[in-house]
Amino acid sequence: MNEVGDRQEPSDERTAEDNRRAYFRVDFPASSGPTFRAEGWRAVVLDCSSLGMRVRLDDDESGPPPGAPVAGRLRFAEGRSADVQGTVLRDGPRGLVIAFHERQGVPLSFVLDEERLQMMRRKARPAQGRSYFRFSYPRKVSPMLHAQLWSAPVANCSESGLYCLAPVSGESPEEGSELRGIIAFNEGRVLRFSGRILRASRGGFALELHADSGLPLSLVLAEERFVTSKFIKPVQD
Repeated sequence: MNEVGDRQEPSDERTAEDNRRAYFRVDFPASSGPTFRAEGWRAVVLDCSSLGMRVRLDDDESGPPPGAPVAGRLRFAEGRSADVQGTVLRDGPRGLVIAFHERQGVPLSFVLDEERLQMMRRKARPAQGRSYFRFSYPRKVSPMLHAQLWSAPVANCSESGLYCLAPVSGESPEEGSELRGIIAFNEGRVLRFSGRILRASRGGFALELHADSGLPLSLVLAEERFVTSKFIKPVQD
C-alpha cells in the first residue's frame, strides 16, 4: 500500500512515485474512519499502512507543522487500538501525512484486518456508498492495460473500473472516449475489457468498465493475494 489516500473514486492526482511504494494501505470513508488522538488535538484517519497514515483534523483544530514529532493513540473498529509515534511529512488539502518511526507504527495485522472489514462493509451496504473492493498495486507489479497502439500500467482496480498511469508509449486517451483491449494481470491472468474514460490528466486516467466487462471479484482478490505473498512478511504482534 502506498502512502495514504481516499480512493472512493480513482484519483487522477496519483503519481508514479506514489505507486512505487510496496506496502499495503487501507482507505477509510471520511465519515467513519478510525480516530487518532494526540496531545492537544484529534483527527479522523483517512488511510493507513504499517509505515504511515493520512489524517484529517477537525475544522477548528490546528495540527503540528511539517517536521514535528507526533505521538498518540489510533482507535480502530471493534475496540482495537495502537499507540504510534512518528513525524509529520506534510500538511495540505489532502490531509496531514505522518510517517511512523521504525517499530512504532501500526501492526501489519491491524492493517490487513481493517482492509477486510472495509471490504465486507461495502459489500453489505452497497446503498451507502461504493460497493466495490478497490485494490492498489506497488508499481513494480502493476498489471498492464493494452489498447490499440499503446499500453499503460494499472495503479488500482475494482470490479467496476481501473485507474491507470500515463501510457508508457503513445498519447493518453481523451475523456469520454471508448476503449477496448486486454489487461495482463499477474501470474498469467489475462482479461478482455471494454469501457469509457471518465476523466484523464497528464498523470493518468480513470476507466469505467462496461457492465458486461467488469473484473470478477475473484480476480481482484487473487491479485491481492499475489501482492501479499510478494511484499508482506509474516509478523508476530
